[in-house]
This record gives sequence, C-alpha cells and structure tokens, in this order.
Amino acid sequence: MSNLERGLYFKFYDLMSMFNLLNLLRSRLENIEITSPKMAQLICQIIPDRCPFEGKISLFGYCIQIPALCKFNPFYRQLIHLRLRSLTYLHSDEPS
Repeated sequence: MSNLERGLYFKFYDLMSMFNLLNLLRSRLENIEITSPKMAQLICQIIPDRCPFEGKISLFGYCIQIPALCKFNPFYRQLIHLRLRSLTYLHSDEPS
C-alpha cells in the first residue's frame, strides 16, 4: 500500500468514524424520555421555536435577507422533535 493510498484510507476511516459519532448522538437525542414537567419546560426554554439567525438587516436603504441556518445543523430534526415531544408532554400534563 502506497503512502497516498494509506492517507486516503485513514481519511476515509476518520470520516466514517465521524458519521458513526453523529449517528450515535442523533440516536441519543431521539431516545431522551421526558419524565417531568420541569424537564419539559427546560427543553422548551433551551431549544428555540424558530431559527435565531434568520432575519433582515437594513443598511443605507438596502435590505439584506439572512436565511435560516438551522437546517445546516446535523441535529436539527432531532432537536425540533425533542422540543415537540416536550410541548406535547406539557400539554398532556395540564388538567382538562
């Protein structure tokens, strides 16, 4: 095996281990169980309901639109789902 092949192999191995780590963290986020109203409230306070980076900036009569960057987050779907489960827990915990 040449040095180039060995280098590519290690880069590929590092990339695969990074994806395995991301998948592990994703599964951990998906498996969090909300067990108390305090925990659900904390999750709802920590995870915003919309992207905090999206907005408009006006300078010298020009308007610059900043797109939502949250969808570039590799854990976006898991975090939004966790927030939704927390809201559902809080709603079901309320007396009718």
